[in-house]
Amino acid sequence: MNAKIILIFTSTCIISLDACGPFTPKHTACQMCKPFETNLIRRNSSFVFVEKITVSYGMNNDKCKFAVLQCSNPAAKDILIEWYDQSGTGVGITGVITYTLKVIALITCDYNSQWILTENDQTEIIQSATCEYIQ
Repeated sequence: MNAKIILIFTSTCIISLDACGPFTPKHTACQMCKPFETNLIRRNSSFVFVEKITVSYGMNNDKCKFAVLQCSNPAAKDILIEWYDQSGTGVGITGVITYTLKVIALITCDYNSQWILTENDQTEIIQSATCEYIQ
């Protein structure tokens, strides 16, 4: 008697378990960042104004969520995005961009479901951003 056994695999998924924490596959943790918080007024000033930030989301080649932040004010002299950590402490700025129509920044969701900003070879975990401008 001749018997043939054929096994067909359509996809293979390997999931690593984190024995020290809750189970969240790494390949999905970077897709689970909450919507990014913008335009919290952190300081009052008579010459610094807060502008609306447009946030657009997508997935990168690693299947991780990313967000593109854009602020614009054609009447502004200088525009910058100020970044804040979980405690509301400023961790840096993108800009100052002078006499331009918009400032654009890119943030990425990491494998701990946290938003990160990488600029000048430094990576910061960030919680929110504010677009500020001077007229």
